[in-house]
Amino acid sequence: MKQIFFILFLATNTIFAQQISEYKNIYSDNKSFDFPPANPKYYKDLYHYFDPFLGTWKYTSGNKTFVVTLWKDEMRSYKDSEGLSVKFYSDNIYGHYKMVQDFGTLNQQILYTSEINIGVSSTQWATVIFASSTIPNKLNGHLFDVNTEPANSVYWPLRGFLTMTIDSGSNPVTAHWKVTDSEERLSSGKNYNFVIPTDIILTKE
Repeated sequence: MKQIFFILFLATNTIFAQQISEYKNIYSDNKSFDFPPANPKYYKDLYHYFDPFLGTWKYTSGNKTFVVTLWKDEMRSYKDSEGLSVKFYSDNIYGHYKMVQDFGTLNQQILYTSEINIGVSSTQWATVIFASSTIPNKLNGHLFDVNTEPANSVYWPLRGFLTMTIDSGSNPVTAHWKVTDSEERLSSGKNYNFVIPTDIILTKE
């Protein structure tokens, strides 16, 4: 019985592996006219471009320290509009941020953080950064500034485009963090601004 189960398990995984092709870029490597692609494809971090970005980054101005933590989420499944079948898989860079006063001291105090509940719900943001890297030392994506005014009063707060560019040869490693307005923010007429820093140099721990 165990032998039959093992054979079935091996056959299932072989079929699954045959159905998934690995691609570097969800956009440039998709040659079909349908999007997402008709068959499950895996847009994987093949060349480990994500790796230099993963971990903790800091920026200090005066007695305030902005801390960004990034991690890799592998093979996230994306389903069709009805949630019935997987359209594709993708590796992603996720993250959170916080602003800390007197960082690393006994008087340390978190001024704000993205690790809060979504709107008025009891569900915490799993991530507020959604990004990827398809060329060396360059990250692109978007983020939600969940601390804007009116403070976290809606489920989808102020969104911005995010780029991080690692400075070549820097030691310690530094990166230019830049957040710009998203199109819907510009067209919506929202009259509040980003609370988080939008143009700084982060240093990796």
